[in-house]
Amino acid sequence: MDFFGIDIGTSSIKVAQLVKRKDLRLVSLGENKAPYPGIRSESEKDWVETASAIKSLLSELKIRTKSAVLGLPEDSVISRLKWFPPMKEEEIRAALEFEAETFIPHPLNKVQIDYEIVERDEGGHVLVFVLAALKRTVEKYLKVAKMAGITPIALETPAVSLARIFSFGKTPALILDVGSRYSSLTVSKEGNVFLTRTVSIGGNAFTRAISLSLGLEPGVAESYRQAYGLREDELEGKVRSVLMPLFKKLADEIKKTIFSFKEEWHGDINLLVVCGGGAATPELIEELAKVLGIEVQLAQPFTGVEAENPLTIDVRSEGARFSVVFGLAARGLV
Repeated sequence: MDFFGIDIGTSSIKVAQLVKRKDLRLVSLGENKAPYPGIRSESEKDWVETASAIKSLLSELKIRTKSAVLGLPEDSVISRLKWFPPMKEEEIRAALEFEAETFIPHPLNKVQIDYEIVERDEGGHVLVFVLAALKRTVEKYLKVAKMAGITPIALETPAVSLARIFSFGKTPALILDVGSRYSSLTVSKEGNVFLTRTVSIGGNAFTRAISLSLGLEPGVAESYRQAYGLREDELEGKVRSVLMPLFKKLADEIKKTIFSFKEEWHGDINLLVVCGGGAATPELIEELAKVLGIEVQLAQPFTGVEAENPLTIDVRSEGARFSVVFGLAARGLV
């Protein structure tokens, strides 16, 4: 069936549509500025503005289908792989609800828990992928989708969509998605999400630090972040010196995630893939490789994917920030 992926972020709304012929083909790709506070608000008036922005983007892209895979915000969702002792399938949900309190930081009556059995080992132990989303968030996103005339065929987290496209066989990979408000960390292997972590450091925090420290308007500060980033040889390293404390905090969170995976799953992570709007911050990739001592790559989700129609977006230079919506659009196709 025809469908598209839609990622409703805090700063932008992104849409992608893919088709599978002999290989993957990109039908549509675009974005629109997200109204503020938009979908994060509890006001229906703000939701209407978000729905209007979605309609405008779908019209501009000439997308005819109403079916969509809708992305949920990572900071409202907990996803995890858990082993359970041998049990029947009808016993799993009860076991999940008992276990959930250990890793879900919300009252259980406020979350919607879903799960999928990944495998059973020779001893009958069950590996289960657990997803718990705030009910209020799910309700809100479904309401905005209805306002925009969209029929969701699935709701996914960024972690799931990124694991789909950035899994490298039996070798675990850590995916860093640098968003505007926060960054998310996902460990994936063979398409499965092993653990996730959300960090309250994103592109906006970098921009705000530059603005306050150098006395610049936010728009100018953002252009400084994009142009100079962590470069030592630009502006006498002034922007770099402002950003380094935040960078070190982010790097520490990455190290904690690598350590957590090693402790729980007894595996080593030797690859970090960086995506999201902040991924292209100059020298970010190089600095991460230096402090982590592992391979670090800028995400290139569109590699090998041909566009069926002319695009207004250069996917070679800007592809990393469309990683989540690419993963949403690739559901069932890869």
